[in-house]
Amino acid sequence: MTISRFTSFFLDFLRAAAALGVVAAHLTITHLAPSDGFFERSGHLMVLVFFVLSGFLIAASVEGKAIDAKRYTALRLGRLWSVLIPCLLITLALQLTVGAINPQYAAAFQRGHSSLRFTLPIFFLNEVWFNSAAPPFNSPLWSLAYEAWYYALFGVCIFVRSPVRRVVILVAMAALVGPKVLALFPAWLIGVALLKIFRSGAQLRPWAWPILLGSLALAAAWFVFNPQWPQFIGHQPMFFSAAFLSDYIFGLAIGGVILGVELLWGQRAPAAWIDVPVRKAAAVSFTLYLIHFPLMVTAGAIFPYNPANPWHICAIVAVILTIALALGSWIEPQRRAWTALLSRIFAGAGKETSAIQPVSPAFRSPEKP
Repeated sequence: MTISRFTSFFLDFLRAAAALGVVAAHLTITHLAPSDGFFERSGHLMVLVFFVLSGFLIAASVEGKAIDAKRYTALRLGRLWSVLIPCLLITLALQLTVGAINPQYAAAFQRGHSSLRFTLPIFFLNEVWFNSAAPPFNSPLWSLAYEAWYYALFGVCIFVRSPVRRVVILVAMAALVGPKVLALFPAWLIGVALLKIFRSGAQLRPWAWPILLGSLALAAAWFVFNPQWPQFIGHQPMFFSAAFLSDYIFGLAIGGVILGVELLWGQRAPAAWIDVPVRKAAAVSFTLYLIHFPLMVTAGAIFPYNPANPWHICAIVAVILTIALALGSWIEPQRRAWTALLSRIFAGAGKETSAIQPVSPAFRSPEKP
């Protein structure tokens, strides 16, 4: 099975739209726009979109491919580090700049232990157990720590053949990361399950419109009313995982929307006039997500700015998007070099053990970044 061209386009559209939604949410958090509550609440839901997409695409990247554990690890770390490390360095430079120019403004974002907050994210340890230790100027990095561990957990399930060894490794990883990261893993697994459901497309086609409309209605209700069960986002000690039950429901709604689109329009091709810009926007969405917050904080500290002026808001968004596009066009193509380097490092670590085997081909699906 292959992912249809239209569904692939739609996934890119969701990825770009979710990144822009996070940007909109953080305009109020960084005091660059008046607080209205709606965008602030909906920003977390955009991250759930990323989780569902990630589970779907990572599962697609291994199904039906002769890929082993080393190659999988190189691909995933190459994808993460190629963008994370440059963005961390840029964040540090902007934090030092703002601290020198406007120390009072910079102090509002400080939460102590700044050096640890730049070190832990490199190893995806900033959210283990009940910690929440993203860099002061880049709180969105919390979700990347979650993603990295989901890649690792999924990789163990796929590549470790021995049931006993698999369980031991999974238990050890669970003990390391703690309940906070694990609480949102089911939302990520919705994407994995969605890929399996795609196999039953023919049987589900008569239900395409009810699936799509019902899922859209549920997703819209979550945006408008934003129930947060069992606790509000940010509530200690679970922080970004506090509303995990609500997050599961929203994840199911997003999965249903993707399935409905595939059932209804999977055989079509998107129009070129919209396909090209959407794919270009999606190609830099990762960089936009990781760099927009420090850019916003820097803009608020340095430039004369009126949050009540809509023209000022539009101007600052345009500047941030332009910078992110330029940085993304430079940073994201480096992924291949990072992956190649990591592949060479892992290749020198010896041959695969008998417990780790390539995935048996089941069906073909294009790998997405």
